[in-house]
Order: sequence, then C-alpha cells, then structure tokens
Amino acid sequence: MASEVEAVENAFRSAQARLGLAAGLITRDEWLTLNPANPSSGSYGMMMRLLRIILGIRSFSRRLTKSYYRLARAIETGYTLDEDGEATTLNELRDEFEADLNRVMNLDFDWEDMTAEEKYFADEANNLAGKDKDQWKPAELEESLEDWQETKGSDGKVKGEKHKWTDDRIQSIDDALKGFKKVIGDAGITDLENKIKTLKRRYGEDPDRLLAEITNEFLINRDKLAGVIDKSGIDSGRELIDTTVAKDKRARAVARGTRGSPCHFCAMLASRGFVYASERMALAGWHPNCHCYAIVRWSDSSELPERNEYYARMWDDVTKDHTGQEKAKAWRRWITAQRNKTNS
Repeated sequence: MASEVEAVENAFRSAQARLGLAAGLITRDEWLTLNPANPSSGSYGMMMRLLRIILGIRSFSRRLTKSYYRLARAIETGYTLDEDGEATTLNELRDEFEADLNRVMNLDFDWEDMTAEEKYFADEANNLAGKDKDQWKPAELEESLEDWQETKGSDGKVKGEKHKWTDDRIQSIDDALKGFKKVIGDAGITDLENKIKTLKRRYGEDPDRLLAEITNEFLINRDKLAGVIDKSGIDSGRELIDTTVAKDKRARAVARGTRGSPCHFCAMLASRGFVYASERMALAGWHPNCHCYAIVRWSDSSELPERNEYYARMWDDVTKDHTGQEKAKAWRRWITAQRNKTNS
C-alpha cells in the first residue's frame, strides 16, 4: 500500500488535473463561438473571458497547493509551515486539505469564501454540457480521495515554522493580460490567421478544399489553445511549490511525479528519481496538457514512488544499447508505444 504522503500527492495531482481539464473544456466551448473564416472577430471578448478563467483556476490551484504542502511536510517531519508559526494537529491539516479537494470536486457548490474569479470559473465549468463533464475525470479524484482515506495515520501534534507564502505573480486581469496575451495569441488567433493566409494562397481557386482546410486548422488551434489555458491556470500551484522549496530548509529532495500515461519528457524526468532540492529540473519543463507535478521529500530515508521506480528500471532496459541522443530517441519510441497501448 502507498504511504499517506504518496496518497496525498495522488489526490493533489488528481485535483489539479481536474482544474486543468475543466479549463480546456471551457476553452474549446469559447473557441467554437468564433467564425473559422474570420477568427479575429469576437476574439478580444473571448480572450478576456479566458483570462478570468485563468485567474479563477490559479486561485483554486494555489489554495490547494498550500494545504497539500503543509500536510505532506507535517506527515514526514512533524513540522508544518505557517504564517505565524502556530502549532496544529495532523487531523486539522487533513481537514484543511480535504476541504480544498472538495472545492475542486464540487464546483457547483457556492463556497462561502470563494473569490469573484473562482466563482466565475466555477459557473463557467458548470455551464458545460453534461457529456463534457465526464471528461473532467470526476471518478479519478473520488477514487484518489478514497485511497487517501485508507492510508490515513493517527492524529498528532504538529509544530509550526514561520513561513511567508509568496503571492501569485498574476493578481489581476491586467497582470493576466500582460502575462498571457502573447501566448494565447500565438496558440490561437495569431497562429490561425497566419495559417489562413497561407491556405488562401494555396487553395484560393478551390473554395471547397479551402473551407475544409481552414476548418481543420481551426480545430487544431482550438485544442492548442485549450492546452495553453490549462497550463496557465494550474502553473500557479507549480510555481508555489517551486518558490516554497527554494526557501524550505527541511526540503531534501524533489522528483517528477507523473500521471499514468505521461509524455516521454516527463517520464524521463520521473526515471531520474529524487535529486537534491536545489536541482530544479524536476520542478521545470511543464508543457500544455501536462498534469504532472513535483514530488517533495523532507526525509533522507523517503522511498521513491512505485511509478518512478518503474520508469527508472525501464530507462535502463530501453536505452542500454544506445548512446548519446539515440537514448532519448529510443525512450521516446518506447513511451509512444506504451501510450498507444493505453489509448487503444
């Protein structure tokens, strides 16, 4: 059976993934309100709505990350982080984390202390068609929550160590506009308009082919933009872990935690296991549609999660007959084959 820390990590990852998946579904709905032949018309309003979605998700993600970090650290060390350095108990920290998981699981509930942007995101998420809600993987979060419940240890006092949590770098719509306008444009409208210009030169005398090609690129950019909004939202939690580990004197090591079917890059990082907390690769390289996360350990005797051990073994097997860049190529081929099996 997984340790409680691992079960907490998995529940945390499931909740972050649910936030990201909801962001992607909302983005796809918003994108379909545009005219494929003239996407810039109405695009400003869409972008402003998506920026509010990002703000809401970042608030959810950061709140969840804080309670996750406080609990996981306390389980391993008996010490947690607190603005005032106040002591608490493991069960109080568990209750705090569970409440934040339930916020993500039950977005249709009007939580008393929700911010305006959290409320906006929750409302938009709940306006999705019922069939789309199945893609949020609600069962995955429910199962990981149940798994955690089974691993819970006994209660105990936890000492508090003073810690000033960093504020999100994105505090307002203006911040979001400055931070994400270009990346949204590059993944969405700007890129699509450039494609349309090329397609018109190539198929201008074949209207049916031109319309088919534009429609295809329109859908490709819809999915690209969904990944960008997903990442822009849940990156807030990742950034909080990064800045917290940098200041946390008890943090010993970090590793890349992955979902069940990660990309070759994340699986490669996961295969490296724990590295010193000062080595940032396990906390970097996030990409659109990535729902991996950073594993932090505060004890030198911590065991590596089973999935990381599996990728470490397979890296040796898959790459043993290769050198240099051929190692990475062989690994990518193997991961692609594994993902195809999973999706077939």
